[in-house]
Amino acid sequence: MNWALSSEPVWVYVRLPTNDWLVAEVRGDLPPRFFGLPTGFWVGVVGLLLASGVLFAILREGRAVERIANSVEAFAATGVPQPMNIGGSPEIASLARRTLRMQE
Repeated sequence: MNWALSSEPVWVYVRLPTNDWLVAEVRGDLPPRFFGLPTGFWVGVVGLLLASGVLFAILREGRAVERIANSVEAFAATGVPQPMNIGGSPEIASLARRTLRMQE
């Protein structure tokens, strides 16, 4: 019998070095569940989704900064304004526009 699924208590007896007994009553009350799965599972799923969103945002901003860096390097080497796609967060897009104006 799985005591964790039972509402009946389980008694645990432990003999102490003083020849006394420690008696504990353990009940197998189930933790809260959502859609039949433990709460910890759903916390993990939410954490994974949040981490994925953060990773996506970091990669998106990193690509935008890399485009600006490549444009600046090419401009430094040739002196010819280098076109680039403007994207990313408002701050990164503003940096890209200012970089293009500077190159012109």
